[in-house]
Amino acid sequence: MKINIQIRAILDTYNIPVEDGIAYLLSIYFNCRPSYTPPLLVQRMNVTNILGIDSNREVMWHVPLFEEGSHTKWDWVKEWNQEFGNINKKRKAPDKDCITRMKAFFADNPDVRKEDVLGATKMYFRTLSSPEYLISSHYFISKGVGRDRTSALEGWVEKYREALADTSTNDSVDITSRMQ
Repeated sequence: MKINIQIRAILDTYNIPVEDGIAYLLSIYFNCRPSYTPPLLVQRMNVTNILGIDSNREVMWHVPLFEEGSHTKWDWVKEWNQEFGNINKKRKAPDKDCITRMKAFFADNPDVRKEDVLGATKMYFRTLSSPEYLISSHYFISKGVGRDRTSALEGWVEKYREALADTSTNDSVDITSRMQ
């Protein structure tokens, strides 16, 4: 992944040392805040308007941190996220938030594959009685921090795998009927 050249230009414009500005932005992007960040750097970065905070207190990037095409491996997450919006547009989180959380989910669950996530999500969608009960896409992946973090997706992956295992032992049963 390459840092967007616009970021470097903005940092130069505001006379912010490029290394300091990029380190600050990376810490926010990957949600790994250092124990100390100089308040002056934070003030100067806020003036750049590279990022902001939306009404849900989520980070919103006005200028992408990475060059376009850097998430090609994760483009499927954007389509996955759009499915939440198709059911309830209020439950579709920003793609960047979903990609960040999905990367962390896969890091925490190395045995899970993309196909498991897609199947588990479809299984979850079929259980909804109303679009208003849909969990927001980024919260479906994970919610909370550290030991307090929970993942609805992790639970649905387990249910999906159980349904697959049940189906493989009884080939005459249609898996879609088992998931309802």
